[in-house]
Amino acid sequence: MGKTVTTYLIDGDPKGTQYVFISNKICQMYVIPRSNLSILNERQELQTPAFYILLGEDEATKPKAYIGETENFRERVKDHDSKKAFWQKALLFISNSKDATLTRKTFCSNLLQNCSLCPGDTICC
Repeated sequence: MGKTVTTYLIDGDPKGTQYVFISNKICQMYVIPRSNLSILNERQELQTPAFYILLGEDEATKPKAYIGETENFRERVKDHDSKKAFWQKALLFISNSKDATLTRKTFCSNLLQNCSLCPGDTICC
């Protein structure tokens, strides 16, 4: 059975910040370009427990990813912005339910730690 994935272009730009969700699912995803981190100050839902993937390239232009979890992405990404040069965008996964705790997100993050970044910004497990 198929699913409908909705992608909302927050700033109207396909290369800008995007909000992605599947109806009737608890997880929501934001794609946030590094150049648009100011959106974190505008959206309260981005200041909640989350797990995230920073995507970019290393010095040899090989795909690179950093996977983490946090209580507050807005505060956590400030550190990444100053200390991790490789990344160009963040995939941020949050819940549309207050029932999703950081423990559940930590489990998801640890699961993703066993995966690798494949061509085309996809995650392969």
